[in-house]
Amino acid sequence: MHADKKELRAAMLRQRSSLDPGEVNAKSAAVIENFLSTKKLMQHTCFLVYLPIKSEVDTKPLLRELLQQGREVYAPYCDPHRPGRMEFYRVQDLSCLRPGFCNIYEPEPKQENIFENHAPSVAVVPGVAFDESGYRLGFGQGFYDRYFSLLSDPGPLLAGFAYDFQVVERLPADPWDIPMHFIFTETRTIEVFTQNKSS
Repeated sequence: MHADKKELRAAMLRQRSSLDPGEVNAKSAAVIENFLSTKKLMQHTCFLVYLPIKSEVDTKPLLRELLQQGREVYAPYCDPHRPGRMEFYRVQDLSCLRPGFCNIYEPEPKQENIFENHAPSVAVVPGVAFDESGYRLGFGQGFYDRYFSLLSDPGPLLAGFAYDFQVVERLPADPWDIPMHFIFTETRTIEVFTQNKSS
């Protein structure tokens, strides 16, 4: 299983890195449009949104749109003093973000701005690949699975962002993998009926 994940991860990252900036921008805009048109998600006021690295689906336009709509927006921060651990902090202006872990832009980790899981929310999650059952292949460091497994029930609705080629029929899944509720690509909106604890 581990070898399968490693080979698939390498192949997907090669294909993703071959996208030129114009393709990333156009495909990302289509993914975001699909997300914003999903009423089941847009009835929420609180959104946790990753910030992209390299050629990932670019979420910065989504953050800007959500902020303009007056939503609560949070982004991940990886604590250098707690390896493998991540928290989400409130973002009120993209200009306040700074490069952090792996050169990914992060919010300032002010304790008063930390996300507390006390209201219905939506989390936009990156991935190297997803399958049609909602399972996700990440970079193998477990940041997102660890974070969501520690939240009290019910957790956020989970929405994976990917390009079409990153969605496969089936991924090798481990018992601790947490499936998505939705997957959005530039041409598809996949609503997954899973046993995820927050469904």
